[in-house]
Amino acid sequence: MPPTQASIEPFTRQVNFAKIKISPDGKYLALTVPLGDHTNLAVMDTATHKLVSGFAMVGKTHVSDFWWANPNRLLLTIEQKSGTLDQPVETGEVFAMDADGRNQGILFGYRGQGKATRTNIPPDRSEEADARMVDDLLDDPDHVILAITPWKYASGEPRYTSIEKMDVRDGHRERMGVVLLPGARLMTDHHGHVRFAYGDDFDGRNRLYYRESDAAEWVLINDENASHRRMRPMGFAGDDAFAYVRASETGGPDSVQRFDLARRSFARVLQDKSADPARLLYADGTRRDPIGVIFDDDKPRVTYFDPGSPAARRHQGLMASFEGEFIMPISATADGGTELLETFSDRNQGDIYRFDRASKKAVLLIARSEWFDPAKMAEDRPFQFKARDGMVIHGYLTVPHGSDGKALPLVVHPHGGPFGIYDDWSFDPEVQMLAAHGYAVLEVNYRGSGGRGKDFETAGYRQWGGRMQDDLTDATRWAIDAGVADPKRVCIYGASYGGYAALMGVAKEPALYRCAVGYVGVYDLDAMYRVGDIARSEKLTNELKMHLGTKDLAAVSPSNLAGRIKVPVFLAAGGADERAPISHSKAMELALKTAGAQVSTLYYPEEGHGFYDADHVAEFDRQLLEFLDRNIGGGTASAGTQ
Repeated sequence: MPPTQASIEPFTRQVNFAKIKISPDGKYLALTVPLGDHTNLAVMDTATHKLVSGFAMVGKTHVSDFWWANPNRLLLTIEQKSGTLDQPVETGEVFAMDADGRNQGILFGYRGQGKATRTNIPPDRSEEADARMVDDLLDDPDHVILAITPWKYASGEPRYTSIEKMDVRDGHRERMGVVLLPGARLMTDHHGHVRFAYGDDFDGRNRLYYRESDAAEWVLINDENASHRRMRPMGFAGDDAFAYVRASETGGPDSVQRFDLARRSFARVLQDKSADPARLLYADGTRRDPIGVIFDDDKPRVTYFDPGSPAARRHQGLMASFEGEFIMPISATADGGTELLETFSDRNQGDIYRFDRASKKAVLLIARSEWFDPAKMAEDRPFQFKARDGMVIHGYLTVPHGSDGKALPLVVHPHGGPFGIYDDWSFDPEVQMLAAHGYAVLEVNYRGSGGRGKDFETAGYRQWGGRMQDDLTDATRWAIDAGVADPKRVCIYGASYGGYAALMGVAKEPALYRCAVGYVGVYDLDAMYRVGDIARSEKLTNELKMHLGTKDLAAVSPSNLAGRIKVPVFLAAGGADERAPISHSKAMELALKTAGAQVSTLYYPEEGHGFYDADHVAEFDRQLLEFLDRNIGGGTASAGTQ
């Protein structure tokens, strides 16, 4: 029986909230609420859970992030859907509102008075620049620190980033310095002083700068051209005596270095054998007391700086109380007495608990998707194997809940990117949907993926259709040899680069797969230099030359290999896509039809790099499941709802 709309709906339903933070005095909870083509901010009374106020804008506009500047004032940043990408993009504006909903307006941005932004800013104060929050200054209720980068060059000057302190009531700003680095990222110490600036310079190479105080000159402490390593600060120790820095290493994952501020010297403190450091773990949600490092290995895990410290032991106790879940402090009151804890796993999209430190009690506040029962969800099983050249490849195997995991129809699902991106252990609604409909799913972090060190990522450079593709082939054969996959019922499906890999897979290994799905994919590699947003950007073109190369691309372009494809293909694309223009898919369709292959398509002229409209997403999922059912027959399993 073909999949019904009802069996798809739970997996395409929007979550109850995206982000949530408690006010410094604990009186309010603020959370972003996705509502179709927009995302609003809601403020609730912590005690009663009643709605106090909200913030919304017209059009396809989303509150992307927010901060409690003080117990009664919130600052917000905005994203808008541009039509060319699957996700909204930051506008660079900063809005503000009181907790009770009053005094709403724009404090920084390009939009002037009279436009639909609920703004009181005079037109002559509008600015064409991007602002990023650097520090909400917990000890200063009246100000925040912003990094501001102009959109355009002014009077021949590069787009350098300025450091500015802004009043949270009226938007008045005081310049605190300039960083001679385009689009620099900044980091403050625990007293609100900007001490680090980092990013890629005009040559695309990483630079890390440090200064002793707001009045001091910047000192270059890492230049990738000289050190051959990339560095970025992760955060300061609780006493500001030193900072933790992530550094790339030769021959293995990135390390955590300790930078002694007084001596200006680095010392390695942690390096995992398998995974890169992802982020610091803090004692609570205030980011003032780092207690360890989180590594995104097969499953996330923590290495504590001092496992015997009270804060580390408390986190270990919480992890033990929520068996099978990872626990992350995400927000806290100013005194640290009340925290918000997020628990999540491969089968749980995320629950938020209010934790009282004095009583040591955790109370469930809200779930992201309570319609899913974690006990009925499919498990992400980490796996690893050696590819044909001996390189160790990691990934995840998901089988339908309750299945014996044997002789199943398999969907090989390569991620997009491809470089620096990686599949992880978190809940994935699409993977769960496939498993709920009877399919095993194989996610492969092929060489070139992130999370396993610089050398593993660069091993994928200029290997489109080569060793990166071989990793997917070897993973598929691993699943067959392990008895998980029925060798006669294997399909490969991916989006963006994953779409390329899917079509390249059935061209390169015509006997291995029974079908292929390419979603917003690229299929003519030479065309990437001629059409789309990459072709119009010198920076993106230079990156593409490094990652893809320029030689012999026709030989690894699926649109030139259609004659080798003997299985049914499903292509989906958006007409407004500038990253993988729809011309790729239409040329691939024509080549397949000319070669006599079976091909079906789903095109939406107004969609970009990934479908955004809820009805379009649901229709794609419906056609995807019907296509899989016709070709590898997963049958129908439980939808996994309560």
